Amino acid sequence: MLFGKKNTTNVNTSNGTPKKKSISTDRRNQGGTFLDNGLVLDGSISGNDDVEIQANIKGDIKLKSNLVIGKNGDVDAEIEAKNITVLGKVKGT
Repeated sequence: MLFGKKNTTNVNTSNGTPKKKSISTDRRNQGGTFLDNGLVLDGSISGNDDVEIQANIKGDIKLKSNLVIGKNGDVDAEIEAKNITVLGKVKGT
């Protein structure tokens, strides 16, 4: 998932013992675009950054990067993207 997920990983401490460390994969402040639940958009989305959609979108999506349609996403669109991950609803091509 592109946004808002935390993972844990093992890191070695100074004495060599492994320790679990929480790392954030929240990319909202790292150049991506997040369209949140409750937003309704009828139109076109285009760009170079990663996009996660949790909203209701109708129209065209043309990205040079990654698209995630989250579990709350409802998309009816012509879609072009480098990679597409679908967890919600998609209608279109």
